[in-house]
Amino acid sequence: MNQYLGEAHLVRAYYYLNLVLRYAKAYNATTADADLGVPLVTSFDLNELPKRASLKESYTLILDDITKAKTLLSGVNGVAGSNKFTIDAVFALEARAKLYMGDLEGAKNAAETVLKGGKYKLFNTDAGVKSIWAVDATQETILQLFASKIERPNQNSIYYGYEANSKTYRPNFVPSQWVIDSYSAGDFRKAAYFKEVKIYKSGKEHTGTIVNKYPGNPVLINSEIDNHNAPKVFRVAELYLISAEASVVSDPANALARLNELRVARGLSALSGLSGTALMNEVKAERFRELAFEGFRLDDLKRWNEGMTRKSPQSTDFLETGVGYINLSIPAGHDKFVWGIPSYEITLNSNLSQNKGW
Repeated sequence: MNQYLGEAHLVRAYYYLNLVLRYAKAYNATTADADLGVPLVTSFDLNELPKRASLKESYTLILDDITKAKTLLSGVNGVAGSNKFTIDAVFALEARAKLYMGDLEGAKNAAETVLKGGKYKLFNTDAGVKSIWAVDATQETILQLFASKIERPNQNSIYYGYEANSKTYRPNFVPSQWVIDSYSAGDFRKAAYFKEVKIYKSGKEHTGTIVNKYPGNPVLINSEIDNHNAPKVFRVAELYLISAEASVVSDPANALARLNELRVARGLSALSGLSGTALMNEVKAERFRELAFEGFRLDDLKRWNEGMTRKSPQSTDFLETGVGYINLSIPAGHDKFVWGIPSYEITLNSNLSQNKGW
């Protein structure tokens, strides 16, 4: 029963964290009391129409659930590739939550608790890195959800749009050239994350590069148009990056050491003599490369208070070129970094307040 309760608290913390990351501002300790979070529902009442709690209250619930999960799951030891919630998953979520709160010491301590256990070894070969995604290899995965041919997760078809008859791809999104070029020739992730294919657009075939990070595990797919992969909720590579970022100011030696461990494992050379802004920039760049296409980028730009500009398109032959496409630029702090509360939710619950700009 304790394990079930621990899992329930951990899952609730996980989903509330994702909700505040999408539907609330970046956490700022000086304004969190006034900033809007999300409605907090901790008991069942079908008729309840809850207002949005403050961002501070939202994170307080998240951290309280994590604390309870620590106790309740303390006896569930972590193991690479676990598809059950373990104590290591609790610390991984704590590290992520505290990083987004700006609690750098707390984020580092939680990340290091898992890293120092030494259970999750980084792949350090081209084939090894590719296997994380190609066959759902579990060596460095803290929590990977169960998947089978009869219980399959959703596809990442937006990156493929594969058409079997013509053997061409019709993706919704393709990476910009600067994104592809941010991976050096020796970076093992380049071959694992991208693939050159024939892209079909407006009645013509074009050669282009697509995102290939989720190619489909052969044991989960039934046909060549499938690309199902087991969802990886927590990977140890993220904890190397959290520890590095959280240590830049307080412990630059640890920041550089953790950054280099990840870089070398991915086929890059170790860096030296970095501190301050230069070190932070390298941590940000490595976080971008390692976690690309996993859903972190928008939240990272928001908490760093950075904008975004699309640049260096692969080719204008198969891309939309009108206003807001290849030339889109969004300044730091723009309203759209915070998602709008769905109108259907507001229709059902008039006590909900909409975010600015929606």
